[in-house]
Amino acid sequence: MLLFLIFFLLTSTEVDMRSALKDQKEEKVLGALYFFRLHPSKDAKEDILNLTKSENFKIKKNAIETLSYLQDKEILEKLKEFSKDPEPLVRASFIFSVMKLKAKEYFSEIKELIKDENSSVQIYAKGAYTLFGEGDFREEIKRYLSSRDFKEIFPAANVFSLLGDENSLEEVLNLIKHPVDDYRNIGAMAFLDAPYSRNLLKSIFDALEKETYNYVLNSFSDVAVYFGFNDIPYFTDLLISSKKKQILVKKILEYNDYFKILDEISKKLKPENAKEIINVLENFNDEKSLILLRKIAFDKKISGEKRYLAIKILGKRNDKESIQNLRELLKEKDEYLRASSCYALGLLKDLDSKDEVIKLLDDKSSRVRQSALSAVREMNLKEAIGKVEKLIQDEDKSVKNMARQVYNFLTKE
Repeated sequence: MLLFLIFFLLTSTEVDMRSALKDQKEEKVLGALYFFRLHPSKDAKEDILNLTKSENFKIKKNAIETLSYLQDKEILEKLKEFSKDPEPLVRASFIFSVMKLKAKEYFSEIKELIKDENSSVQIYAKGAYTLFGEGDFREEIKRYLSSRDFKEIFPAANVFSLLGDENSLEEVLNLIKHPVDDYRNIGAMAFLDAPYSRNLLKSIFDALEKETYNYVLNSFSDVAVYFGFNDIPYFTDLLISSKKKQILVKKILEYNDYFKILDEISKKLKPENAKEIINVLENFNDEKSLILLRKIAFDKKISGEKRYLAIKILGKRNDKESIQNLRELLKEKDEYLRASSCYALGLLKDLDSKDEVIKLLDDKSSRVRQSALSAVREMNLKEAIGKVEKLIQDEDKSVKNMARQVYNFLTKE
């Protein structure tokens, strides 16, 4: 699974992934199939269907399961032959698909698999019996969650997610709290097949906030964003308060309609939550997020310290449209605004504001003097050498140290 995720992060557009479905490398194909679980696409249906003919049973198994995410019951007619496949995990994947699509009309195709010699196949078959009201094997399946064999734990977790009732989901919730990281990862991945609820999304976020292992964190964030697009208002509330904004935004950007998240964030923007929203927006890199950052940066109702953060990001993002407003802020009484706008103009290399920047080297605020020094260096303003040299004797230690560095930079041959 780790290989899936690494590739998924490297090439995340649908065009890339459709191409990867035809790649010769197993890990690329598996990564692409995982992508299409999170982003079901009917355009990729035929390519995925072709992979069910693969001699590689891992690819075949994952292709069968991925097709079920298209929510097209008719596909089962083309897949039912796999209920008799010689490879156990392929047989198991067909049962998974029948359960995923809640296609009781295909129960007769899997009914006898409850006697299968393979435990994974048995677990899925018992899950199907339970889902379709032909028996109740919950207690028996629950025992597999304590197994040391991941080939038994994973199908058991999947079955409970597919059953989807409160008691069944509680078993998977227990798994994502397990002290062993591999168990938590299995629980996270199983939730892709659970019915959405706000309680479930909140539980995933709670687990996400505590997670320290990168590959498990990756799985939790995949599931959180996957569910998030089902309930964008609630998801954005959780996103704004999350400590794991960076990885969540990375996942959000893998969705073509990610702008819906930004639209919702825009609605939620208030002076009191501006800082948290800025921390979300800094991980985006598009025009819509720039518009929101400008809105924060130049809104007088928001405190100077919060605007300071947004202004710095505008500078780092080379937002030329902000230059005129930034020049105006150089005259503000608030030292945060003078400092941040000066810093941003330096990054933007706005030579038209060089006189104002040089003037700020004499500002009463040490914060502003430091920003002016930074801007002088970025613009390479050799006409400021005299003032920079004087600041080497500044009463503020940070200004003094920075002035020495900038002076050396400006005077080097």
